Amino acid sequence: NGAKLALEAAGIVVYEKYTVLKISASYADYQKIPPLLAKAGALIDGTEFGENVVTTVAVKEDAAAALSVSLK
Repeated sequence: NGAKLALEAAGIVVYEKYTVLKISASYADYQKIPPLLAKAGALIDGTEFGENVVTTVAVKEDAAAALSVSLK
């Protein structure tokens, strides 16, 4: 049956909850942020360069608290 084959080929998709964080930092402190984001597995949604650098990231809910602590 075609529908059964299509479902088997599609596989299972797992959705995970993410928390969106806006991180504001001076230009000097901004250089410290990318390694912390990488360690947390955060996804960068955008970065705005103005008076400060504001980076919007999405991080898995279970890693958000630890990332917030490491950014302080």
